[in-house]
Amino acid sequence: LEELAAWLPPRTAALVTSALSRRYLLGFPSEDGVLLVTGEESYFIIDARYYDDACRRIKGVRVTLLRDMRAQLLELMVTHNVRNVLVEADRMTVRELAAYEEQFHYAQFDRSDALADKLGQMRMIKSAQELRCICEAQRIADRAFSRVMSSVKRGMTEKQVAAAVNFCLLDEGSEGM
Repeated sequence: LEELAAWLPPRTAALVTSALSRRYLLGFPSEDGVLLVTGEESYFIIDARYYDDACRRIKGVRVTLLRDMRAQLLELMVTHNVRNVLVEADRMTVRELAAYEEQFHYAQFDRSDALADKLGQMRMIKSAQELRCICEAQRIADRAFSRVMSSVKRGMTEKQVAAAVNFCLLDEGSEGM
């Protein structure tokens, strides 16, 4: 997240709305929420379903309970003097972009691929922590696969084998499929 914040030009924010990018940047899976990244600080606005868990698990970002998304984003953009907003052009629909532009007419929304390209570049080069997570995920998968292979019997259905795989992955420490 620090790399993204440092990359932003002055008076510019990144509005991250896709679940994929939020999970990558925050290490936290959620169906909803918005991440606003400025050069000074980052904010994750999330509803009550995820708020407590997000507060416990996310570090280095201000986790804010969703009350009124428009008002909260406006307040943050004014606080940080944001005039330009980069969006995930490859993930945001035309309708979503139009709604943001209408709600925040004083800011210029960047429709280019700049943010998408930067996030893609960041995902390509793995940090030491990401490499540790990948290695641990592989160890979990190997142990789970060995357990499943020793328990698969003739006559089991595909659903039964899938259930065994899911159980073993979770039992070995996976966060889920």
